[in-house]
Amino acid sequence: MNFKKDFETHLKNFYDNYPEVKPMLGQSMDMSFWHIQTYMLTKLGINDWTKDTSILDLGTQMGIIPHYLKEIGFTDVTATNSKEEAGNKIEELEQAWKSLNLEVQPLHIKPEEEFTLDKKYDIILGTHINIHWNMRRMLVIHNSYIYQNYYVMDKNNNFHTYFVPYNVSELKFFIENIKKYLTPTGKALINFHPFPYWEDRFKEELDLLKEHCEVGYCANDGQLFQHSYIIIEGNK
Repeated sequence: MNFKKDFETHLKNFYDNYPEVKPMLGQSMDMSFWHIQTYMLTKLGINDWTKDTSILDLGTQMGIIPHYLKEIGFTDVTATNSKEEAGNKIEELEQAWKSLNLEVQPLHIKPEEEFTLDKKYDIILGTHINIHWNMRRMLVIHNSYIYQNYYVMDKNNNFHTYFVPYNVSELKFFIENIKKYLTPTGKALINFHPFPYWEDRFKEELDLLKEHCEVGYCANDGQLFQHSYIIIEGNK
């Protein structure tokens, strides 16, 4: 199977096959949006996976990847998404999952709080996700009041987002938690978005990631914060 070519065809046909989902998708059906995901799935060797490979998609959002994997015959595909992160978009997402015949499990990951999954997996995917944001430490002061709102709209109606990335102890906790749910030969590919750890101020965090994971990127165009990922391996 040529995964990239096959996935492109799947996306091109998606609007026709699922017109009721089209208004919810926006730029997510643009192939350029999926460049990172296709690179990372190829990196994990999707062309060599057997159809009974157990796969978990963390933070699935619209559910495009697990839907595609099921369409091409994978029999053990699970997806999760955070209702808290979805906010007022959750009803729209649930309608999309229903149209795509997906059962998506609720999962909200918090810093240094153990999360549980239903079983161990051969592959865990987390693409374009912000689970490394510790919003508990993000505060905004305005008119003598303190808020936790991390979105600001300027006078030109442009959104600006602020976040506090996981520190060393939070990253280590997350890595060890993920490992508990990988089979001995399993792998988890996590695309923190954005990936701030190339910045000099996060050298300690990057050293920790390099010690415990494979750290890489799928495009060298000066925007490593968009294209970087870590690969966590199971305990063999």
